[in-house]
Amino acid sequence: MPADIKEGETQLQLDIGKEAFYQAPLANMYAGDTADQIVTLPDYVKSVGVAAFAENTAMQELVLAADCKTIGDFAFNACSNLEKVTQSTRDGVCATESIGTCAFRATDLQMPASLAR
Repeated sequence: MPADIKEGETQLQLDIGKEAFYQAPLANMYAGDTADQIVTLPDYVKSVGVAAFAENTAMQELVLAADCKTIGDFAFNACSNLEKVTQSTRDGVCATESIGTCAFRATDLQMPASLAR
């Protein structure tokens, strides 16, 4: 059991499902900041599903959760203004194990070294 979890407590974990925010306005996005056009996924997000944020053209920056292990196929496909992706780490370690096919297709993005596997 992790040190920050006491016995009897549960740890929140969330998977963002298929097409959850597909073509959604930025104001409706999960943990989004419309003023800065930044979407920040909190640390309890464990996976981003297939096309979950696809075609969200307002998003310019994405901050992935430290514990996000999986990014689904086409998850951020055609987010045409997405320029920057960062990921929080735990002790300098990137948790992402799998990035799906075309997950960042049709973006102006260069992958951070921690995600380029």
